[in-house]
Amino acid sequence: ILPALSMSLLMSGLFASFGAAPAILMGGIGLSSLQAGLYFSSTVFVVFGAGMAAPRLARRYGPRRIASAGLATALAGGCLLLLGPESPSLSGYTLSMIIFLWGMGLANPLGTAITMGPFGKEAGLASALLGFLTMGMAALTTWLGSVLPFPAVTTLGGIQATACLIALILFRCSSLAGSNTRSKA
Repeated sequence: ILPALSMSLLMSGLFASFGAAPAILMGGIGLSSLQAGLYFSSTVFVVFGAGMAAPRLARRYGPRRIASAGLATALAGGCLLLLGPESPSLSGYTLSMIIFLWGMGLANPLGTAITMGPFGKEAGLASALLGFLTMGMAALTTWLGSVLPFPAVTTLGGIQATACLIALILFRCSSLAGSNTRSKA
């Protein structure tokens, strides 16, 4: 359950960015709706590139190590947004989002595989639980993003940083629990 919770928390940071981005990109930075849509479509390439790199890096350094590095990278992106100015420039916001999305793109496919690995014949049930946890966390963080009384950038950075920090802790705990179980066998 720990890897599932960690990946769900990580993905909730992405969904929170979907909720906050119009206020940041259109309300704060001044992009048009078309420009904001094009902005979103361009960010897919970051996640795609990280997703392509993840298996190669995992073969070399191990999937748990790369997934942890991805979570730490996503955490750095959230912290950069949280600690940056309330009214960032497009380049400042983009830098923090690229860092977050790169980390998410590394961690999520590997973390999902790690989550699903032990379930074999129950993979469908495990996948449904993972989807439920992800959507539940996404609902929570998207709601928080709309009710917290802080600027959208601060709220999003806080949500991403907090979700990724907890996710990293849970994932590392699952790694330690897995290594303790293997060493006792």
